Amino acid sequence: MKLEHFGMAEPGDCRVVFSATAAELEEAVQAVRAAPGAAQDEDDLLTAAVNRAILEGFSPLFAQLMAEHGLQPVTDPDFELLAVNRAEGFRVGAQFFCLPPLELGEYTGFVQPIQPRPIRELTIELEINRNHGDEDRAADAEGRRELRARVTQEIYAQRCQQARAVAEQALIAQLGTQVTGPLPKQLVAGNYFAEQRQFNLRMQANGINFDQYLKVQGQTVEEFRAWLHAEAERKLRSRMGLLLVAQREQLWPTEAEVEEELAHWDDKRDGEHTFASNDRRRAAQRIAWGKCLNSGQTCVGPDYALVHEDAADEFVEELQRWIHEYYGEDVLASPDYPHMINQKHFDMVCRLIDDRPQGTRIAFGGRRNPETLQIEPTVVTGVSIDDPLMSQEIFGPALPVITWRDVDEALDIVRSIKHPLACYIFSESRAFQRHILDAVRCGGATINDVVIHASSNAMGFGGVQNSGIGAYHGKVGFDAFTHYKSTMKKSTLIETGIRNPPFNERKMRLLKLVMPGK
Repeated sequence: MKLEHFGMAEPGDCRVVFSATAAELEEAVQAVRAAPGAAQDEDDLLTAAVNRAILEGFSPLFAQLMAEHGLQPVTDPDFELLAVNRAEGFRVGAQFFCLPPLELGEYTGFVQPIQPRPIRELTIELEINRNHGDEDRAADAEGRRELRARVTQEIYAQRCQQARAVAEQALIAQLGTQVTGPLPKQLVAGNYFAEQRQFNLRMQANGINFDQYLKVQGQTVEEFRAWLHAEAERKLRSRMGLLLVAQREQLWPTEAEVEEELAHWDDKRDGEHTFASNDRRRAAQRIAWGKCLNSGQTCVGPDYALVHEDAADEFVEELQRWIHEYYGEDVLASPDYPHMINQKHFDMVCRLIDDRPQGTRIAFGGRRNPETLQIEPTVVTGVSIDDPLMSQEIFGPALPVITWRDVDEALDIVRSIKHPLACYIFSESRAFQRHILDAVRCGGATINDVVIHASSNAMGFGGVQNSGIGAYHGKVGFDAFTHYKSTMKKSTLIETGIRNPPFNERKMRLLKLVMPGK
């Protein structure tokens, strides 16, 4: 694979063009064709081959660029296929962002108090009742005092950890104020749009009208946009500040740590030859994001996952990794992790998790905090279509995982639940995508992502039959609430007379010629 061009549109905004020869492309085609379950469609085969070639060939080019130009990447490359021809090979463009030339001011001396929340007597009692059996509670007075002291100590340690996480976030925010210098405009814009999507989804999930929000906040649209843009840039500078501190303090991973991580991912990716968007890691990453968004309280959040039995264990493992990547080891301590809307809903979701039939198990998660109404992201495996978790929309951070052997079995499960509001398909095979889209009747669908279709004003958003009737957003919403009045206007100057009686054979022939439906 050959590097054709490297440049920066502005400092930190890196652009690359690279190409592969026809021989390299053909080698990739033959490798894909020989793999088990190879695509039969010629277009799908070529797409898979290009993906494989990029996956295997770009990494050394990328490493070469980093070393030669002293770059520190802050985003993954975004690829665009520029040209492909079996007889000539292909050309690909890639864009990624690296650390721009920023200045870091003072980054020591910040102080942020760690203030654990006070512990109420009710919290201690609830914790004892939930996690300790009758035997513990039936102990003598001394035993009960020891149990109470132990539980209090555990809650306090947890609260200290939560307070520490909040303090760390505050310190990182302070660090962002010390980072000066221009940021790549596209990187800032990307952060702004990401913040905007998150805001829109939060508003939608809570049933809040944007105009109402502005009224309560006392903001104009322009003031809101300026605030959101500043917030997106502030968060970006905070992340850049951490990289600058690591750079200044020489906080690099050891060779052993790098080798261990590389070996880990080599094992994970054995036999996979697709873009990252198609592998299990990316599917798990995006499903973890969508399921935890507003703690699962979105109408289009992933309600359950259908996973092939050969991939289920790895999928669950990746889900857990990404959830901890987003919210830390103690999810309930994360200031970014939301709570349930009220006590009633908290109790309902807890009941669904706890009342599991024999044979199911909690793969990870399950903890909850009654005081904050938080439920840890919970993945339940061994689930069947008849289990309580599948009896209703969960609307919370619990994800049942159901395995399947062939696609017809999976489709039967989907059809048995009747007309979902949203269907999410993870595959790079256009034939598979078409098959699922044709087979599943749903309000809306997203390929290789979740939830985000609901935030697009370019498409109508709505359901079908059980999941809702009609659609809104953009022009579709305007049309839904618009009455079209059919109106015809004619002049009074001329009257043809052909339509008027008396009729004869000649008139009837003319009428049949000019009248619709004759």
